[in-house]
Amino acid sequence: AEEAYEPVCPDCKTNRNVILLYNEGMYVCTDCARTVQKYVVSEGSEWRTFKSDSGSSRGADPNRVGQAERPGAELSLSLGVQNGGKPIVRIQDKSTEWQKKLNDGFRDIMSLGRDLDLKKVHIDRAKDAYQRIHDIKNPHSELEYEFK
Repeated sequence: AEEAYEPVCPDCKTNRNVILLYNEGMYVCTDCARTVQKYVVSEGSEWRTFKSDSGSSRGADPNRVGQAERPGAELSLSLGVQNGGKPIVRIQDKSTEWQKKLNDGFRDIMSLGRDLDLKKVHIDRAKDAYQRIHDIKNPHSELEYEFK
C-alpha cells in the first residue's frame, strides 16, 4: 500500500495540523500559518474536452462549467430527485440554506480581509476556521442523514 505524504512543519516539528490548500498548491501549518511546502502538483484525475476548440459554430461545450473559487467546496455531492424524492428535496433545501449562510460568512471574511490588507493565505485560513465552526454548530452541514 502507498503511504500518504505528510510534510512536517519546521517550526512546530509536527505534521498534525499541516493541510494541503489545493487551490494554492501548497501545504500550510494551521498552527503557525507557515507555508510548509510550495508548488504541490495535484496527482488527481483531470479531463477536458476540446469540442468547442475546433471552431464549431454550435457554441460552447456544455461540459465546460465552473464558478468562482470557494475553499471547502472542492469536494461536493449533489443529490437528484428519484421516485418522488421528497426526503432528498428537503435535505437539499436544508443544505442550500446552510450553504447560503456559509457563503455570506465567507463574503464577510473576504471583505474584512481586503479592508485589513491581509494576504490571501490568511483570508483562506480564516474561511477554513469559520467553516469548521459552522460545521460544528450546524448539524445539517454534512450529509449525516438516514435514508429510509
